[in-house]
Amino acid sequence: MNIRRNLTNRDWTKVPGWDDARKEYVELDCERWIRENGIREAGQENGKMEYPLTDAVQPDEIYTKILAWVNQRGKDCHAAVSKYLNSQRHALTMETQEGTAPIQHQVEGLREQGIVELRDQLSDDRTYLAQKEREVKEAWTGLLEFKNASNLKRVAEYDQQDSWYWWLVCIVVIEAVVNAFMLAGVHQYGLLGALTAMITIGLVNAGFFGWIIGDGWRLKNSVIAGTKTGGWSMVVLGAMAMVAWNLLVGHFRDSMLSITSIAASGESSLRELLTDNAMDRLLDDPFGLESMQSWVLAVIGIACCFFASSKWFKRDDVYPRYGSISRAATKHNEEYWNEVKERRTRLKDIYERYIDRIRDLRQQIENRKGNHMLITDMANEIVRQFPMQLRRYQNDLDFIIAAYRSANEKARTTPSPQFFKKKLTVDLEMLETPPWQGIPAPEYDQDWEGFQRAEDRIRSIYIEVQKGYPTLDELMNGKRSELKLIE
Repeated sequence: MNIRRNLTNRDWTKVPGWDDARKEYVELDCERWIRENGIREAGQENGKMEYPLTDAVQPDEIYTKILAWVNQRGKDCHAAVSKYLNSQRHALTMETQEGTAPIQHQVEGLREQGIVELRDQLSDDRTYLAQKEREVKEAWTGLLEFKNASNLKRVAEYDQQDSWYWWLVCIVVIEAVVNAFMLAGVHQYGLLGALTAMITIGLVNAGFFGWIIGDGWRLKNSVIAGTKTGGWSMVVLGAMAMVAWNLLVGHFRDSMLSITSIAASGESSLRELLTDNAMDRLLDDPFGLESMQSWVLAVIGIACCFFASSKWFKRDDVYPRYGSISRAATKHNEEYWNEVKERRTRLKDIYERYIDRIRDLRQQIENRKGNHMLITDMANEIVRQFPMQLRRYQNDLDFIIAAYRSANEKARTTPSPQFFKKKLTVDLEMLETPPWQGIPAPEYDQDWEGFQRAEDRIRSIYIEVQKGYPTLDELMNGKRSELKLIE
């Protein structure tokens, strides 16, 4: 009796018939459950004690406990499924009652906010750009007046604006290196001293005289008589001074050649002789250079100076001041349009932000629609499977009872009790399918037009405000022209 009491008082492993986390039924592994709970051992122990008695009519404690356990598992499954279906029905009911009106109100609010923000942004931008618009208009008005006064019909040209000074550097270097070899043989410090001297001479030729002649050549193109005369004067006087300067360089070489030999004899100091001799030679006979190297030295200097003057001339437009006035107007225009582009980008950001928020709300409706369908389909499938799943409980009961009965019959020496031949059945109440009736989905399709109207309205305002930034033609003529939209 104590052994039987121990067997019946043992807590058997609970195996839920419904997994609420995974939303699915759980089948019972009967063989494993029998091993874990010692069902066969219980039957064998009772059989050895010839229990239940052969003449027993009512099921013993083990029989009764197995039946109760299976019935309770089925009832727990029935209750869990019913609870889940009720929760889903409640969720669908709340969603249907709420409808899509709150989201539609949000869409309408976003539409109005977007319109106001786009227009306010344009108003702020126009206020900010007013000063730059005036600067652009003044700069281009000044340019047009200058062109009309100067009888200019063409666009200013200054292609070498960024490269002309590199040409000057190259000219100075070439002149210095070539002429240094001409001077090195007579210079008291050799090639290094000659190179230092020729760099200075090259800077004077390319930098000073080149600038005088080049800019003078530009000034002579002016329609203003005084400016034209001044330009010709700069060209003529600059060229004459430049030729004299380079002839002086040639005489300098001749003087160094003769003075070096005189100084070697100790008759006079080298400084005094150089000071007097070169200028005397130039004043007495400007073109009386004594050696071919001196002529080459002078000619190279003159050629480099004229080439440098051409670069000074081409560094800007051929008409005086036209290039600088044109660049100033272009700079104001570029600065204005860079600001306009930046402001348009901000407008685009505002427009896209509101469009994205409206589309996010539309996606919420899509998600709710899909979620409603998913919940309904899942609940329908759970209800459809319920009868088939609960019928397995009868099979589980038969299998467990058979395992207990077989072990009991093998261990006993007396005939088995009569109730072993009777079939036990599960409680029919737990086999009843839980009630379920789906909730119709709200009419989501009627909301799409509201979303589309909101997007179209914001888009039309966005296109409208983009036209609020005047082009150069509008600034100058007061017209309105179509602007290219930012895509």
